[in-house]
Amino acid sequence: MTDKFPDDQDVKAVRRSLRIERAVIGAVLHGYRADNHGFNAAITDLWVTEQASAVDINVALFWALSRLPRIGEEPELLLDRLAVLYGVSDDD
Repeated sequence: MTDKFPDDQDVKAVRRSLRIERAVIGAVLHGYRADNHGFNAAITDLWVTEQASAVDINVALFWALSRLPRIGEEPELLLDRLAVLYGVSDDD
């Protein structure tokens, strides 16, 4: 990895925040498509696996909700961001 993280953030914390962002965007997308199973899986990732608090999810949630398209359109911005986040390794 050639990117240098700021000194006040370690790699584990950055990866955790990216996993939280991925779960939040997944929950918003599954909710948009009325997919209860996917929505529940994303919420489980947030609160059980990552033990994310409301403070942890606020920025990602507001970002994702503000990029939802009008009814009937594909949420391309959210899908693109989710594809990028799945490209980041979960290994600590």
